[in-house]
Amino acid sequence: MPQRVLVVDHAVPTPDRDSGSASTFSTLQILRSAGFEVTFAAAGADPDEPYARAVAALGVSVPRVADAEALVEVVSALAPVHDVALLYRAPTATRVLEPIRATAPALPVVFLPVDLHHLRMERDAAVGGFDNPDVGRMRDMELGLINGADATIVVSTAERDLLRTSTPGATVHAVPLMREAPVLASAQRALFRRRRVLHRLGPVGRWANSRSAELRRRRDLVFLGGFAHTPNADGVHWFVDEVLGLVRSAGVTNRFVVAGHGIPPSVAALAREDVAVVGYVPDLADLFATARMSLVPLRIGAGFKGKIVTAMSYGVPTVTTSIGAEGGGLVEGRDLLVGDSPEELAAQVVRLSRDDDLWQAMAEASYDAFVNGFSHEAAGPGLVAIVRDLARNSRS
Repeated sequence: MPQRVLVVDHAVPTPDRDSGSASTFSTLQILRSAGFEVTFAAAGADPDEPYARAVAALGVSVPRVADAEALVEVVSALAPVHDVALLYRAPTATRVLEPIRATAPALPVVFLPVDLHHLRMERDAAVGGFDNPDVGRMRDMELGLINGADATIVVSTAERDLLRTSTPGATVHAVPLMREAPVLASAQRALFRRRRVLHRLGPVGRWANSRSAELRRRRDLVFLGGFAHTPNADGVHWFVDEVLGLVRSAGVTNRFVVAGHGIPPSVAALAREDVAVVGYVPDLADLFATARMSLVPLRIGAGFKGKIVTAMSYGVPTVTTSIGAEGGGLVEGRDLLVGDSPEELAAQVVRLSRDDDLWQAMAEASYDAFVNGFSHEAAGPGLVAIVRDLARNSRS
């Protein structure tokens, strides 16, 4: 009989709109591919809604849940007939953990914070120069969940190391943030393969690549992010206000493209001749086909950044800050470039804009890092092993 997994999140995932949803959807894909029976429960879940239907199409059961109050009732009823529960995000996990313990006391529970909310909130307050009393409350909530769960899975090695100090008795795993490898159109796939083959031929191949029409088309500096996540708007504003002028002063005229769901008016107002605010993009292959680099100019954040993994999956190198690079295990100078001050970040953008050999080397390295570290095939088995082990113990 297949092992049964109950996955609980705050909402039905919308993987084309935000990174957290894409991560939840990847988890559901991987669990189903591994042969688990999976039930997904979320407040407001409507099985007839398109995103819920996409989850159901994976072979996942999606019960109807009216609201957050009903979620507690549904999860309490489902818990006794499952072998392990995966609870996403502290506010939702806090709401359902004790009801699960009441109806299924032996059920192993895994907490997945997505990122450590209290760490992100603390950094936000530090950048903004204000005190946020909610930081302490969120820290207590998250650490309480980590101590109360049977295991916790984070996507950042930095957060794993932090939690080993702050919650030494807890079981904490770092499983990389995962993405499904993109399906490219045949023409794009052929160009991608040709570029990789030529690069590996050495100087002559790299010379041929540098003169290819594909590389000449790659001029855009691309930011991709869901704007319900406030660090994204902050990062875009900071780049335009503090960094882009330095890039222009160095003679780099590449267009800055801002893409993502939920563009707020303040970001839309940044549009001008050299700044394209395009909003939601249904086909990321088109967005990255003209990208020279992925820009991740984050001053605030936690966890690891889905936008970096997505760019890597398309063979596009990233320029970011230390906050953006944190916890991913990537090598600065090989897999991505890092700069924290406006001057440092601008210099890295200019460098990658001008140096074709560097661009080719980083495009290859970042794609290889995706395949070997962040793809479903590479990182999925680690998640499956954790869940399978806990589920097996629940039956023994």
